[in-house]
Amino acid sequence: MPDEPSRDNPFLLDLLGLQQDGRQAISAPTNWTQSRPLLEVPTELDARITELSTSCLLRGSNSIGRWHFFIGSPGNGKSAAVGQLVRALIQEQSCTIVDDNGTDISELSNHTVPYSLNVFESGCNFSSMRIVQDASVVRNPYAADVDPARDLLDTLREAWERGISLIVCTNRGVLEKAFRDTYLV
Repeated sequence: MPDEPSRDNPFLLDLLGLQQDGRQAISAPTNWTQSRPLLEVPTELDARITELSTSCLLRGSNSIGRWHFFIGSPGNGKSAAVGQLVRALIQEQSCTIVDDNGTDISELSNHTVPYSLNVFESGCNFSSMRIVQDASVVRNPYAADVDPARDLLDTLREAWERGISLIVCTNRGVLEKAFRDTYLV
């Protein structure tokens, strides 16, 4: 009997090998710079991400910080889009991206998901952009009165005061609570 051709599908084998603990499956800062996603499907959002990688920086004629919110349900690609933005900022714009402690994104632990990341343009000693990859994550999860909406409002105030650009991934509930807590009091 002749040898049958291999029916192994390398992509399917990789896909089935993803861990339930989220390692390799979840788009997070620790894997944005290590490797490209297993599967990238081009969408109209790609052009918007490319545009954000220049329009949100304060170099050249940009003198006003720009705010962009990626809003949606878990798993619909908000973090993956921000990962694509981060790769463009690093590779094409020569930016440095660090967490709130000053740790470079490439040096973060695999289990670290910082509340926010600061973007430093090449040659600048101040950040011109902040990225909040998941606004439902709180700054201090061990605080007695954690509130993602309050942390988001604090982030908005700080970005406004500093005049920096802001990219936020969040779900509708965090925004609705922030609005309710601020304007419907």
